[in-house]
Amino acid sequence: MLLNRIKQFFSAITSKITPQDINFINKYLDFHEQQLFWQMDTPTQRHCLNVAYTCLILSKKYPEVNKYILIKAALLHDCGKKAGEVNTFHKVVIVVINSLFPGLAALLKRLGKNKKNNTLFRAFYIQSIHDKRGAGFANDIKLDSRVVNLILLHHTYVENSDLELKILQMADNAN
Repeated sequence: MLLNRIKQFFSAITSKITPQDINFINKYLDFHEQQLFWQMDTPTQRHCLNVAYTCLILSKKYPEVNKYILIKAALLHDCGKKAGEVNTFHKVVIVVINSLFPGLAALLKRLGKNKKNNTLFRAFYIQSIHDKRGAGFANDIKLDSRVVNLILLHHTYVENSDLELKILQMADNAN
């Protein structure tokens, strides 16, 4: 787990979007969906791309998976975090506090609801609601309900969940 977190940190501070990534985004996301993607900061975009690429690899074992829905959801699963709301420093602190002091994390989430963006309090709050918020953004642009549901549930354990959700969660946890 720690090694994965270190990998995530270095990926975040060195993240960039390549022309190949842009072609991939254009293949799976329409204009309105791309607006959701581009409102995230570059490290979050990079994370979403890495999750999507991992989903592609994992889905090869399951021909019954709807790859198009899965990749669209992977690219947008963190769209509830807009640029300027949860930066890399915030993410590090959130992971540490959630792991070591869950009671404090719960308090910071509650206190962050009415705070300004780009503050640690607000970052805790946004991190805690980004799945629901992202699903709301996706629903607002009339995304397929299966994509909206995957965004909503990407951090939720669902017994007997569909294969797309299982793959998305595995890929998200790996990245």
